[in-house]
Amino acid sequence: MPSQIVAPGGASLPSRKSLAHHAEAGVERWLLPAILACLALQFYQLFFLEINWDEFLYLSRIYDYQNQTLNRALQTFHVYFFNWLPWVGGDEIRQVEAGRIVMLVLEAATTGFIYLLARSFTSRNAALIAALAYISAGFTMIHGASFRADPLAAFFMMGSLAILARPQLKLGHYCVSALMMALAAMITVKVIFYAPALVALGLWQINRSDRPWQKLGFFILTAGASALIFLGLYLWHEALLPAADLDGSQTMMASAAKTTIFGLELLPTWNDLLIGASKALVPTILLVAGLGLAIVSMRKRRADWAVPATILGLAVPLLSFLFYRNAYPYFFSFIFPPAMVLVAYAVDRLGMTGRHMIVAAAIMVASAAGTVFSLHDRDQDAQEETVETVHKIFPEPVAVIDRNSMIASFPKRGIFMSSWGLQAYRQAGQPVYGTILSHETVPLLILNSPTLENAMGVPVSGPLRAQLLDTDRRTLRTNYVRHWGKIWVAGKTLSVGDAPAEFEIAIPGRYKLEAGSSVSIDGRLLSPGQAVVLDRGTHVSEAKSAQDVVLRWSKAVYRPDFEPLDRTLYRGF
Repeated sequence: MPSQIVAPGGASLPSRKSLAHHAEAGVERWLLPAILACLALQFYQLFFLEINWDEFLYLSRIYDYQNQTLNRALQTFHVYFFNWLPWVGGDEIRQVEAGRIVMLVLEAATTGFIYLLARSFTSRNAALIAALAYISAGFTMIHGASFRADPLAAFFMMGSLAILARPQLKLGHYCVSALMMALAAMITVKVIFYAPALVALGLWQINRSDRPWQKLGFFILTAGASALIFLGLYLWHEALLPAADLDGSQTMMASAAKTTIFGLELLPTWNDLLIGASKALVPTILLVAGLGLAIVSMRKRRADWAVPATILGLAVPLLSFLFYRNAYPYFFSFIFPPAMVLVAYAVDRLGMTGRHMIVAAAIMVASAAGTVFSLHDRDQDAQEETVETVHKIFPEPVAVIDRNSMIASFPKRGIFMSSWGLQAYRQAGQPVYGTILSHETVPLLILNSPTLENAMGVPVSGPLRAQLLDTDRRTLRTNYVRHWGKIWVAGKTLSVGDAPAEFEIAIPGRYKLEAGSSVSIDGRLLSPGQAVVLDRGTHVSEAKSAQDVVLRWSKAVYRPDFEPLDRTLYRGF
C-alpha cells in the first residue's frame, strides 16, 4: 500500500501516489492545449500557403476518374475518398484547400495514434510530449495536412500500429488492422517502409504473450488477410477504370523503383533532413536522445530488452533516408510518426519533470508558430492569378501542356515533369509533343516549370534540372505565343512580306490576326483583328509591307488589365 503522510496535528495528507497523479494531471493541462494550438496554427496556414505542384496532381486524378481517363489503379484509390471535391465551390485552389482540411483532421488522428502507441511503452505525459513533438515539427506544420498521399497513408498505418499495440487483442482488432494496412497500400506503396515497425510490434506482442504460438498465428493471418484485401481492392478498383490495366501499374512501379529507390546516392536528401531538424530542434534532440538511451538500455538491461528493442524497431523506417530519393520534407510527416515513441522514451528515461515538460512544450509551440509566420511570403497569390485567369480565358476545359496538371479540371497532355519523370523522358530520348499535337488540339500552355520556361526561351524561375529534347523545344516554341504571365496559347509569330512564305500549323483552329496592316493567308486578305480557320498543315502568308505579325488562338480574348505578379508559381517544399 502507498505510504500515508501524516501532518503534525494528526490529519492525513495526500499520499505520494496521489500527489504524483495531480502533478501529472497539471502538466497534461498544458500539453493538450499546446497540441491544439499547433492544430489551430496549421488550420490558419491551410488557406494562405501556396499549393504544391503534386497537390494539384493529386486533385487531377479525381477529375481523371470522373472523366473515365484514369489510366492506372495503383496509388489512385484516394479518388473514392475525395470524389466530392470537384463539386466544392470555386476553382482548383479552393478544392485543394477543402482537401487539406480533411487531411488536417487525419493528421490530428495520426497524432492521437502516436499518443496511443507511445502510451503502450511510456507514461501519459511522455506520450503527450511525443505527440506534440510530431505535430509541432516544422515538416508537419508545413506538410502534415498537405493534399497528397502521405497524410492519408500515415493515418491508416499509424491506426494499424496503435491497434496492434493494445494490451488485449481480439479478432476485431486484427481485422480492422488488416483493413487499414490494405487501404494504406492502396494509397501509396511507400507503406512498405513501415514493415519493420509492424514486425517489431508483432514480435513484442508475441514475446509478452502467454500463448506466443497462437499470437504468432494471428499476426500471420492478419498479414495474409491484409494482402488479400489489398488484392481484392486493387482488382475492384482496376475493373472500374476503363483506361487502366495492370501493365500501367507495373510500368509505373518499375520506373519509380529504378529512379527513386535503386539509385546509387547515399542520403540523397541529406540537406532537407538537416533543414527539417533545424525546424524541430526539441523533437530532434529528444528523438536522438531516445535512440541512444534505447541502445544503451538493450545492452545494460538484458532481462528487459524487449521494450527498447521494440521502440528501436519502430524507428527502423527512418533508415529509408539512406537510399530513398524522394525523401523530401513532405515524406517526413509520413515516415516519422512511429519513431516518435523514441521521444516519449527519452522523456521517461531522462526523468523530465513537469516543469521541464512545460518548458519543452512552450519551445515547441513557439517553434511551430515561427514556422507558420515565416511562410507568409510563400502565399497563393500568383497561383490564384494564374488559375483564375485560365478559367476566364477558357470557361470550358481544354487540353493543356504544363508541369503537373495545375488546372486539374483540364486534361493534361505531355510528360509529368517531376525529377524522375524528366529523367525517364531524357533516358527514353523520344520527342513527345510533336506526336501529341499531330493527334490532338492543345490550345493552352502554362509555364509552371523551369523546363518549360527554358523551352520557350524565357528566364527560368528556379533550378533547371532537365531540358526538353531539342525537337520538343522547337515544337512548343513555334506553336505557342505568350498571352499573359505564365499563360501561353496556341499561336504563331510570322515575318511576312511581299514574297509568299509558307508556315506550318500544328494546332488546328480559329486564329485572330494581330498586325499593323492587312495580311493575306492562303489567298484570303485579312485585316488586323479578323479571324481565320486554319487546318493542321502548311499555309502561305503574304503582305504588301514587311512586318512581324501574330496569329493568336481566337478564343483567347480575355486578358487581365494588370501586370501579373513577378513570382514563381512553385517555390519548393
